[in-house]
Amino acid sequence: MKKFIIIMLAMFTLVSCTKNETSTIYENDFSGIQRKTAPPVTTAETFTTFLQTKSEISTNTTQKINIQDTTIAETNEITTITSPEIQETNTETNIETVTTTTETLPAETQPDPLGAGAFAYDEDGAVQFNEETTSNDDQTLISAGQALFESACQTEWNFTVGCPYTIDGNNVIKNDYNWVYYQITDPKIHTLNDVKNDYYNVFSDRYPHEDLDMLYTESNGNVYTMNGQREMNAYYSMSRITGIQSRTTDEIFFTVEHQFEGTDQNPDAPYSENDTFSVVISPDGKWKAGKFRLPY
Repeated sequence: MKKFIIIMLAMFTLVSCTKNETSTIYENDFSGIQRKTAPPVTTAETFTTFLQTKSEISTNTTQKINIQDTTIAETNEITTITSPEIQETNTETNIETVTTTTETLPAETQPDPLGAGAFAYDEDGAVQFNEETTSNDDQTLISAGQALFESACQTEWNFTVGCPYTIDGNNVIKNDYNWVYYQITDPKIHTLNDVKNDYYNVFSDRYPHEDLDMLYTESNGNVYTMNGQREMNAYYSMSRITGIQSRTTDEIFFTVEHQFEGTDQNPDAPYSENDTFSVVISPDGKWKAGKFRLPY
């Protein structure tokens, strides 16, 4: 009986060993689909390792950020220190530029292009000589004639095309031709003669301006103006005194050339035309415009 039991135990052991070897082969053949042998490291240990690794990465990143922040802070500090130096340099440059500009400006402007100071405008726009006109050469006289001609153009435009005084656009009258006139509100103008006196501060009354009696009128103790408005000749370019035609004891006649860039028919065909302009010399040496025509 004992031998039988021993034999059975031996056979059972042999069969068990054979089953284990077969199972191992099965696992190795299908390890790519389903591996039954677990790794030696547990899931808990793997998660712990992951947390440690993440913590190290976060720590390193924080250190790098802190290093970069420190660098930026130091750079900003340097920039803050150098900014006042740049601002101070700009201030010095601006001051120097203003000083240079001030020194190069002329003390006063005058219409005399020769810069000799032989004549100047008076407060009304006429030309006043500092010496007797007979003692000046032709070039000086031409320069003075040019200055007076430009002043005469501006005065003529102000009085005949517009009005040099303040007006009341709501207070109007009409003449027999139904022309509209606006009341002048300038406190210095009370009569038509006040207007003429201002005009003849630049022009000589040797050549009366007949249109003033048409452009200005008196009514009800007030002075009214047409205040006519128009555009100047768009083709007009410039005018220049080119020479002296003749002279008397108290008047000089100049040739004035008017230049135009074209006409309505030929806008791209420049041309020029000559006219006569004269100055009347008063006993005190003041020049006023005599023979004159507004070129635009």
